[in-house]
Order: sequence, then C-alpha cells, then structure tokens
Amino acid sequence: MLKQPNQSGQTLLESLMAIAIILIGVVSLASLLVNLWSTSSRALAETRATQLGQEAIEAARYVRDSNWLKREAGITDSATSNLLGYNTGLYGKTVTDNVDYSAIYIWTPSEVDPNLAIKFDFSVDNESDARAIVRQDTAGNYLQISGNDFIGLTATPFKRLVTLFPICFNPNEPDLTQAEIVRAEALTCVDGGYIDIGVQVMVQVIWQQAGEQQERIFTEKLYNWKYADPIITK
Repeated sequence: MLKQPNQSGQTLLESLMAIAIILIGVVSLASLLVNLWSTSSRALAETRATQLGQEAIEAARYVRDSNWLKREAGITDSATSNLLGYNTGLYGKTVTDNVDYSAIYIWTPSEVDPNLAIKFDFSVDNESDARAIVRQDTAGNYLQISGNDFIGLTATPFKRLVTLFPICFNPNEPDLTQAEIVRAEALTCVDGGYIDIGVQVMVQVIWQQAGEQQERIFTEKLYNWKYADPIITK
C-alpha cells in the first residue's frame, strides 16, 4: 500500500515561503515610500528656499523702484536734504560710519503702506543672529522681524541673510567688459573713484535637513538704469 505525502509538512513550507514573499514586498514598499517621502521633503525645502531667495530680491527691486518714484515726486532725504538716491534703504551705516551691506528682509503684513511694510534691517550681520531665522506667523506667513519678541511666531528650519553690494563703474577703463566692479567690502563706489551704477543683491538661504546643512545662494544685479550716465574715457 502506497504512503500518502506529508500534507502538513508541505503546507508549512508553502506558508513560510508565502510569508517570506509578502515580507519582501512589504519591506520594498516601505523603502519606496521612505525614499519618496525623502525626495518630496527635499524638493519642498528647495522650493521654499527658492521662494525665500526670490522674495528678498524682489523686495530690493521694489525699494529701488520706489526711490525712483519718490525722487520724481521731489521727495528728499531727511538726513541730507538731497533728492532720494535709488539705493536709499539698500545699505546701512555702522557706529564707525562704515557702510553696512548685510541685512535681513523685513516684511510687515499688517502695514498697509508698502513703503513701511517692505524694508531691510542692517543690524543683523550673520546667520548666527536669532533674527536671521525665518519664522511663521499664525496666518502661515513666512517672515523675519527686527526685534527679539518672537511670541506668536514659529521658527522654521530656514535662515536668510541678504547682502547688497554696490556695483561700480570705472570711467577710466576702456574695456567695458572690465569696467564694472562689485565692491564686496564696506566701501562705496566713491571710495575707489568710480561711478555708482547699481546694487548686487545676494541672498543666502540656509537650512538643516537629514542632519546636514543645506545652503543656496541667489544673486541678482539691479542697475540704476533710469538715472545712469557714466562717463567713458577712451
């Protein structure tokens, strides 16, 4: 008489193989989901950093254009009684009267006057300052503030620092490709005997992600083309 195969042994082996296949599938799916989440999170952070960088650049553009309109309206600088320069508000002064080009962009959503709502605070010189941290208010707005009262604001992973260097023109340089100079130090164009023709806006956005520091630099040159009149010596 023939013996029947051990049905219980076959069933156990098949069950173990099925469980192993299911576990492999679950682990692969979990790994895929983690990778997708990481990629999505990184892409979202990159998008946010780009938005923060472009926002500060557009704010500097607004200040320049607003100064042009005020100048045409005859508005003068209260400190000098001269017509407003295109770069008024785009640089600061230190206690030693040197030029300060490092700042944070301040946007006050509650201020209805754009001239008061959009400005740069030059008292912040590096990203280690707590005011360099971009914060979020209860309405979901991303912003930085001048003071240290952060009540009602939630810190985000991002820090933003704006540097506004003057763009100078050397009237004695016959090669126009070499005549433009960006003064990346606490000097003005006058200090070098050059003509002031614009501002280079550099926005540094820093954030932490997955235990690593990420940094993006956004740069734009804003020229004073409306009142530019360089004298070129050949």
